[in-house]
Amino acid sequence: MKFINFLIDLVVVSLFLFNIIPQKYHVMGFSFHNGGDDVTYFKLAQSFAQGNPFGCGCSIGYSLTLAPILKLMPNMSHDDFLVAVSFITSIGLFPLGQILLFEISKKMTGSTETGSVVVLFWTLLPIVTFLLLKFIIHDPNAGDISSHLIWAQMLTEGITTMVSLLALNLFLDLHKKQTISNIILFGAMSGYIFLLRITGVVAIVVFALIFIKSKKWKQLLIFLTSAFVIVLPQLIYNYTFFGSPLTSGYVVNNRLESGLFSAKYLLDALIKTWTRFGPLVLVVIPITVMIFWSSLIKLKRYCQDGALVIFLWTIGTVAIYSLYYYTYTGDYVRFMIPILPFLSLIFISGIPYENIINRLRSRAI
Repeated sequence: MKFINFLIDLVVVSLFLFNIIPQKYHVMGFSFHNGGDDVTYFKLAQSFAQGNPFGCGCSIGYSLTLAPILKLMPNMSHDDFLVAVSFITSIGLFPLGQILLFEISKKMTGSTETGSVVVLFWTLLPIVTFLLLKFIIHDPNAGDISSHLIWAQMLTEGITTMVSLLALNLFLDLHKKQTISNIILFGAMSGYIFLLRITGVVAIVVFALIFIKSKKWKQLLIFLTSAFVIVLPQLIYNYTFFGSPLTSGYVVNNRLESGLFSAKYLLDALIKTWTRFGPLVLVVIPITVMIFWSSLIKLKRYCQDGALVIFLWTIGTVAIYSLYYYTYTGDYVRFMIPILPFLSLIFISGIPYENIINRLRSRAI
């Protein structure tokens, strides 16, 4: 009964998040912020459904996922499809993501209480972000930025987060049951993350490093092969439309002078950050390092490989997007969505929240 009540509470919170954040666009009573990419994903999905794809900068995984639905409903408009997909993603997938994060946190900390706190922290991030930006920093774009954190979108962020959580949960279970079928499924999920977002290559690299660390060469080969099979459509797509399997539509279509990744983008961002926040950065950085270090020590006690995965995955993702050309014009917060569950686990594990709870309990008694 307690578990049922827990699930109900999570669904209620997700419903609350679905409507609470002030956003820019309103469609049929629901609020969305998609930034225009939803139109590209929709058109590409339509082209796949019709058997006549075109070349664009987006990764093809999300459109390939939506294409079968549009094949069955070819007359569905973009606006109607946006509402349906956003609703399913937010009300359907998000609660499942909460449950997965709870299970992952419990496995990695040995505490159901910590699992609940991690899920609560992750769930409240959009609201906390909005209040912080609106009333502390006084950012005029507070609503738009915080709206990127919810799953009521027809973008890749929600489904990428969901698959990332599934992959990590399956990885943690591989220690108990490392069958060939499980490793194939695990590799396919990791490849699908790449197919959804090109930066998903970080997940493949991190998991491969863990197999190498454990000297499990057969499992590594099976993992990489199954991941490659899923990634192959993107490589064929790149070769067909841009002349090389490794050439992205972002580079071709945007004609980037400094390339897709460059230290120049990071330097520009650091200058803007210092101009805006000044000495506050010098306070935040050491506190962040202390929390990360404390969390790593704690998580390694229960699950060493799991701790290495979430830390390497988080650091790798932050590093890539720090050098990515579109990050600082397309909202850095949005690109962090798939690793926000990991950051939530790291943060909660790295602070002495148990002491705070125990003190509150003792005072209440």
